[in-house]
Amino acid sequence: MSSHYCVHGDVSTFMQVTFGSGGLPSTGDVTSLINEVEQRIDNETDHAWNSNRYATATEEPCVIEPVVASNVGYRGKIKLRHHDIVDFSSGTDYLYLWDGSSFPDWVATKDKGTTTDPLSGDYWLDKGRGYIYIKTFPGFGTGYSPTGYDAMCTYRYGNASTPADIKQAAILLTAASVLQNTDFTSFKEAGIGDVSSAAVGANVASNIVSTGSDGQRLQLDHERVREYERRAMRILNQRKYKKRNLIVARQPGRGRGMTLRGY
Repeated sequence: MSSHYCVHGDVSTFMQVTFGSGGLPSTGDVTSLINEVEQRIDNETDHAWNSNRYATATEEPCVIEPVVASNVGYRGKIKLRHHDIVDFSSGTDYLYLWDGSSFPDWVATKDKGTTTDPLSGDYWLDKGRGYIYIKTFPGFGTGYSPTGYDAMCTYRYGNASTPADIKQAAILLTAASVLQNTDFTSFKEAGIGDVSSAAVGANVASNIVSTGSDGQRLQLDHERVREYERRAMRILNQRKYKKRNLIVARQPGRGRGMTLRGY
């Protein structure tokens, strides 16, 4: 079992405890909590934040919109629901485009343009922005597909490496989970300040040692849980993916198609 947004040592440093001793949870227990937190972060942000946790969109329906600028070299573009797209790989990712009678897979059968020479292929993937540009699309002028949309795409998305603020949110949420799930025999944690290693040392003077009754300790833990949760959610709210309005299906007799709000 492994974790990717932070590791148990990060949480140990932040909380100023040694896991696995004195009634504290084991490092394996903390790693399990981190895994739960990672899934929560992915759900909250609708994104993935490490190459080991890439998310997958499966057969996402798409409409090809005309490219207006004549100097671009592509006739159409597809706007995907997500950004930070992983480079397409045949057998893992699929781009099905309507050709008038079927949906062949362009990832397996067509050439993709390169970053330095996008026009060298039949299509080009703008990975950061989440766009696919189509140079020659046989579906234009062949009528609507039975599904009502021009294409379907299966692709992976997410950040290759974990940003510092996502790591910080993972540490905070895991620390909150430790406090909620553990009956400590002794407890000492860093003050509610910056979670960086340098700040932990600066906060040692304000550390709180829980030596009172169970009721007093429980009250202290709840206060810190709420504070950690608030700080983590401030980070995640800023990172929440702003979903685009997507045209997902054409209607006969209408030029553009239906728009799904909230995407």
